Amino acid sequence: MEPIVLHLPAALKPLADVLSHAVTFTLAAVEHARSDEPFDYAAVERAVATLGAELQRSLHQTILAACDRQVPRLLIGGRLHRPVLRREGQPTTRSPGRWSCARAIARPVSPTPRRSTRSASGSA
Repeated sequence: MEPIVLHLPAALKPLADVLSHAVTFTLAAVEHARSDEPFDYAAVERAVATLGAELQRSLHQTILAACDRQVPRLLIGGRLHRPVLRREGQPTTRSPGRWSCARAIARPVSPTPRRSTRSASGSA
């Protein structure tokens, strides 16, 4: 089998590791499927689901790391958020399974309070 070369930026190393694992698994599964041995496809489905979750996690981790800046520009639920601290945490994503990564914890940016035209003494 002739190899295909895939060039990825160094920033995507977590993705490259998952893709390498997926390729290794797929080649082994194909080899087993071609044999005369009993083949448990339910086990293959479980492994593929796990690989899919690993792929999603690696993508989220890479993108969340890029969002880890001190600029309030992250939209969550349509509201602008700003980072308030950085810690290891479990992001809320649609990826299956529980996982964690170092990331910024963001809070909604509160609206700018309106300045009063009244002085401290109460007169205008």
